[in-house]
Amino acid sequence: IVAARQNRIAGRSIRQSLTGAGFQHGEFGIFHLAHSDGRVVLSAASLVRPGLLDPESMDFQSFSGINLFAVLPGPLEPEATLEQLTAVAAELAQRVEGRVQDERGMPFDSAHPAAWRERTLSALCTQAGQAD
Repeated sequence: IVAARQNRIAGRSIRQSLTGAGFQHGEFGIFHLAHSDGRVVLSAASLVRPGLLDPESMDFQSFSGINLFAVLPGPLEPEATLEQLTAVAAELAQRVEGRVQDERGMPFDSAHPAAWRERTLSALCTQAGQAD
């Protein structure tokens, strides 16, 4: 998620949006959205390395954006995880007045999510096949 109208996104807006969506600050100094069993479904980090988001200081900072991601396989089926990732990204982008981009920096418009999910699931299947 990157700024849509300005160069940066206010840290306070990011923190409030993440916590409002159910994310909690945790391991690795980033935010996580947990499944009901406690396992992480989605995580959010700053786009700038090392990616840390410190809730104690981020209200006084601005960010070029945040990286929202999931590690697959996870507590949900891959398709459900990608659906949730897509929905949460759209919600957070709206809250921070940002726009969603894919891993290549391309706009994540209305036609793009289906192709992205297919590409991601295909890559996951390829990796699983190589592990066998």
